[in-house]
Amino acid sequence: MDTKTLVVGQKVHMTSGRFITCAGEVVKVTPEGLEVRSTVQSSLTMSGDLLHFDKDGKGRDDEGAHESGAWEITCASEDNV
Repeated sequence: MDTKTLVVGQKVHMTSGRFITCAGEVVKVTPEGLEVRSTVQSSLTMSGDLLHFDKDGKGRDDEGAHESGAWEITCASEDNV
């Protein structure tokens, strides 16, 4: 997902592998990517964890699971805060 249109406060959905999903809110946007605070607990994150993504919506390998891979932003809410 191209992150150029995302804004601070926007809700996003993320996946790691085929079965692990999480929701979050964009807290920082830079030309290199963005930071997202998770808003729900998943099997990989606690609510409130800060996750980092590049400009293509791909997360850092060390923030995902070895078996599932890095987080990836899959969609964003149309409702901006």
